[in-house]
Amino acid sequence: VNTMSFLVLIGFWFLLILYVQFALGYSPLQAGLTTLPEAASGMLVALLTPRLVGRFGARRVMAAGFVTLTVCFGLLSLVGPTTTYAFLVAPIILAGVGLSLTTVPATNDIMASTPLAKAGVGSAVNDATREVGAALGIATLGTLSAVIYRRSVDVAGLHESVADAAADSPGAALETASRLAAAGELRASQVEAVASDVAEAFSRAFAVSMLAAAVLSALCGLWVILARRDTAGGRAGAHLAPAAGGSGVVPEE
Repeated sequence: VNTMSFLVLIGFWFLLILYVQFALGYSPLQAGLTTLPEAASGMLVALLTPRLVGRFGARRVMAAGFVTLTVCFGLLSLVGPTTTYAFLVAPIILAGVGLSLTTVPATNDIMASTPLAKAGVGSAVNDATREVGAALGIATLGTLSAVIYRRSVDVAGLHESVADAAADSPGAALETASRLAAAGELRASQVEAVASDVAEAFSRAFAVSMLAAAVLSALCGLWVILARRDTAGGRAGAHLAPAAGGSGVVPEE
């Protein structure tokens, strides 16, 4: 669960930052600030998750998290080069909710099944599952996005250097167009055409990647419901809120 959660979420974060810069024209600072609603919703839901797990069980809570992520990425598959931040806020908030609903119970399951004497090992395993998911997310969704972008971008009729740069990356296309304009080799209207083509192509690439993330999240939700069993009774919720001085892990017998 941790691996799949981080696969779709890290892939999403990676592409979102690029999308708002290349397609919507945000600065790096503005792009970073777009994720603030996710941080807020994630922290709030993380505080509520122990009670939810205690009442409904870890399996249902994690499944709800994947459903939330499916809705989040489904909404993001509708974006385009003219999408406003007002539209992005809702799925960004849902991403934080889905993150907490999936990873908090999953982390608890790992630590709760680890003897107290080996708590460090359990923590390392938990970190490893997330790092593997993050690497796979950037690799898979990033590759898909790159393929769709290169098939979609069209700068035919412009300077050969711009066409070559556009096939390489959106950033290279915009930088090359600006450099050629400064040298007098491109008109302002041509630079705007390059920016428009890049925005359209990367928006399509981002939307397709988010659709793929939505499908993966839906499949993970089904897997959690159909193939996974909760830990014994109310212990699932109890470990998430250990008593004062407790570790939340099972002592070695």
